[in-house]
Amino acid sequence: MICHVGAGKLIKDGNIVGIFDLDGEMTTKATAEFLKNAEKGGRTTTASFDIPRSFVLVSDGKKEEVIFTRLTVSSVAKRAETGITGEE
Repeated sequence: MICHVGAGKLIKDGNIVGIFDLDGEMTTKATAEFLKNAEKGGRTTTASFDIPRSFVLVSDGKKEEVIFTRLTVSSVAKRAETGITGEE
């Protein structure tokens, strides 16, 4: 199925590696370092015009990408499970 994560960004639900809460995850050193390296490597996308609440790590087996979204972790997870492709 296809999952809409905001700002017209569609991803295949099978490519989702993980969905992470920015509020809680930003406090860990490892996550901050991972996001910093992803940004330096040009592997980040913003699917939001607002302050992001979470990020989705996706991989197609060849490359991985970090997508920042205004959606909560539970909203992205629900969309991935049900195939919701519209905005909230």
